[in-house]
Amino acid sequence: GKPVVLAGAGSKGIEISVSHDDELLLCVGGPGPQGCDVHPLQARSREDWIALLSDARSSLLDDLVAGGDSLTVAGTRIWSAVEAVRKATGARQIELSVDRRIDGGVLLQVRTAAGRGSVVTFPAKLTLGPEKMVAVVASDPTTAAVPQEAHPAPHPKQAGRATVAPPRWRRWMAAKAVTR
Repeated sequence: GKPVVLAGAGSKGIEISVSHDDELLLCVGGPGPQGCDVHPLQARSREDWIALLSDARSSLLDDLVAGGDSLTVAGTRIWSAVEAVRKATGARQIELSVDRRIDGGVLLQVRTAAGRGSVVTFPAKLTLGPEKMVAVVASDPTTAAVPQEAHPAPHPKQAGRATVAPPRWRRWMAAKAVTR
């Protein structure tokens, strides 16, 4: 099941979501459903992205590219957003649309059978390793909850070197570079 941090008897607890790759661990937490994803940017052809994301998301891919994303960034942005929403909601049918762009990030509106919400997506470049796309559910698509403000917290070894989130989109996040 999904991880929950319990605060005491009778507490509903804090729900968390975790995502990782070989170099980064991302964790978000708060009351209610949480969802996050981190994924390295991967170059693919338009045809490969459509096959991976589905024909239904081809217009969103085109919109993101027309708005300034490379095909690699646009495709990885959609992939990460869908994964984050699935973690938060369990939904299989997810509609996404561009709400706005800020500082390289894109706020996507989310629609599922259970409701509406949003997901923040932005590229992050650490000192080592490839650039990654980060996606964090900013409001719960099952309840349309207002996103909570919190603060980025990079791992101490990465302090000052990691781009964690565009400053206008603050969401509690912790990023840890895995060292070998």
